[in-house]
Amino acid sequence: DQPIVLRFSPLDDAANITVSPPANPSFPIQTVAVPAFGTGTIDLTNWIDDIENTPFNTVLPQGLLVSSDASINAYYEVNHGLNPDIFALKGSSALGQEFYIPFQTYLNNGYLESKAGIDIVATSDNTEITIIPTQNLTGYTAGNPITITLDAGETYALRAANAAANQHPSGTYISSSAPIAVTVSDDSIVGTPYNGSCMDLLGDQVIPVQVAGSEYIAIKGNLNGPDKIFLVGTADNTSVSVDGTYVWTLGAG
Repeated sequence: DQPIVLRFSPLDDAANITVSPPANPSFPIQTVAVPAFGTGTIDLTNWIDDIENTPFNTVLPQGLLVSSDASINAYYEVNHGLNPDIFALKGSSALGQEFYIPFQTYLNNGYLESKAGIDIVATSDNTEITIIPTQNLTGYTAGNPITITLDAGETYALRAANAAANQHPSGTYISSSAPIAVTVSDDSIVGTPYNGSCMDLLGDQVIPVQVAGSEYIAIKGNLNGPDKIFLVGTADNTSVSVDGTYVWTLGAG
């Protein structure tokens, strides 16, 4: 899982970017100036123990606030040569108070230490959060609400109880009293249907219900196996069509 970096790319204007930890005063504030249409990087590897959410099921001060004086694109990158991934940071589009969490349910995790994860960060103090998992999580039972309270910059991590693909907590419902951001991860998934040997990290910052859409274009991948699209309903009686042909009706979650 090393190195870990933040990558930035301004749009029309140069940007002065600051990365700070609202809940962790011991973490040194990081800054970078990036020219318009240029790129910039902040290497966070030296502070990985202040960023990764371990132990899980624990309130931690691990959240990072990225701010800029101009519009930017940004992503968090795990840049290990054998297990990389990019987590696109979605700014205000990532913040919300209601989420249904998507996961792939096709490939197993290769290690007990790399099970599917949900990481939550608060943007305001005294944010009350409720999580209703669809599958057993480590320390929690499916269907039973989990309630936590976080201050700005505090985080809480949840992990699946099982490494099997059909036990990933897809459709888990999260609600909060103030805007939060949620990241999913799915580490070392075993790519046997594709080439028999690869194990890769998947992950992304997810979007809340109010940003979710009703029309999507799927892009074909480049692996030697079946492409998969995973859909999660955000409302009951949602009719889904593919290329104009009805295929399913989904409920919320």
